[in-house]
Amino acid sequence: MVVWFSAGISLRDLVKPVLQFAAPFIIMSLLLGMFAWPWANQQSALFRDRFEQRGVLSMIAAGRFIEPAKGNYVLFIEGIDADMKHARNVFVANAEADKIGVALAHQGQFRTMPNGDRMVVMENGRRYAGTPGKIDYRIVEFDQYAVKVDNKPPESEANLPTKSRDTIDLLRSPTNENLGELLWRLSLPLLAFNFVLIAIPLAYVNPRLGRYTPLVFAVLIYLTYSNVINLSQAWVRSGSIPFSMAWWPFHLIALLGAVLLFRYRQNRSLGGWRAVFGLPRKGRNRGSQA
Repeated sequence: MVVWFSAGISLRDLVKPVLQFAAPFIIMSLLLGMFAWPWANQQSALFRDRFEQRGVLSMIAAGRFIEPAKGNYVLFIEGIDADMKHARNVFVANAEADKIGVALAHQGQFRTMPNGDRMVVMENGRRYAGTPGKIDYRIVEFDQYAVKVDNKPPESEANLPTKSRDTIDLLRSPTNENLGELLWRLSLPLLAFNFVLIAIPLAYVNPRLGRYTPLVFAVLIYLTYSNVINLSQAWVRSGSIPFSMAWWPFHLIALLGAVLLFRYRQNRSLGGWRAVFGLPRKGRNRGSQA
């Protein structure tokens, strides 16, 4: 910075080359916030939903106990044919209220119903039902006993969280939740632009204060800036402040702060902050009285 000043170049002359250097990064933050970030979240959410909602039949293996995440039963199949349609020695235990039921069958088969439900149909077996600790167990022999093992709802992007939805979808459905997410995405490139301008006057190093003092101020400004963005997003989501009045004020304040920092750095020899606001400089020599 001293070399620039000694060459007769002012802080204003640094704005253009610095912005030219930072422009690709600002554009990248815009594209990432508007498109790449929601797409990545969308793929992550869909993959997580597919994993959590995967059918029980896809997890069935011979000799394993299967307990679905969303179910109140335990399934065990000793053997499965190569065609994955017939099973041998099927065991199902389920709980209903304070009763427990256990069904056993030497054979069974897998069926998919017209409505999409997938069933394990046990054949020629026996079912025991009763309350633990009591002797009033009921024993029923059956020709067929069906257990629904998968009723997975169709995957839909409408159920995705707000941060995983496309920017176009947020604009089409301007709810408070969607507008809050849109505010955060718009704030990324604006924050990057303002922080580039703020960084130029902060790059000036005063040897008396140390070379890392501007870095400390930069970190504090960034933390304050990002927290204000998150706070504004929360206000929009809760409906406390309309989106039209929440997305721009703090960015304008940051821009004005950058302008004031520029004027302060350029007018240090003229009185620092007093020169910025046009106040008279302290310590002027008073004219001698006649």
